[in-house]
Amino acid sequence: MPITVRAVGGGVACGFRRSTTGGTLTTIELEALRSMHGAFLTARYEWHSAIALWDRLDVARDLADLRTTERPPFRYYGEAVHEIASGASDYERHTALIAWGYAASTAVLGITVLERVAHAKPPLAAAAVEGLCQEPSLGQLREALSVPAADFLPARERRFGDDREEMTERWSQLRDGVDTAIRPLWQA
Repeated sequence: MPITVRAVGGGVACGFRRSTTGGTLTTIELEALRSMHGAFLTARYEWHSAIALWDRLDVARDLADLRTTERPPFRYYGEAVHEIASGASDYERHTALIAWGYAASTAVLGITVLERVAHAKPPLAAAAVEGLCQEPSLGQLREALSVPAADFLPARERRFGDDREEMTERWSQLRDGVDTAIRPLWQA
């Protein structure tokens, strides 16, 4: 479904073309979605960085364990690596939990707004949008993810025979194009 974007009363409104005026994306919803998306991406990138750091230090810790000497006064390398790796492990877990919270919040907000726009319901109040930006409970997340996706798709009559014939024709054209392209190689 194509989305339209237009200026409305000093803000921006987006909506599905086939919806009525009640089914537009309000400025507060758009800004909340942008902010949550940015927060999630930042948390995810930091989590991936933390994973890479933890992986590198885990290998260094294994190497330090192999290098450990039997003499107690000279275990500084291993001790340093173990202390740093412990902090990296805590950081990885911390960033994972933050990324999870923003992912869940973004999903609930996005699904709720999409459902509202697709069904041309009235805009969400600022307090409701703010509430959706908070980390949801597992029940709220499950409820949001249970929304039937078919409700968001445009109604269209399925014609399996026509789709199959069209796909067969496209594959035939592709195959003929490949045959034409490699024909000079056969002749060489």
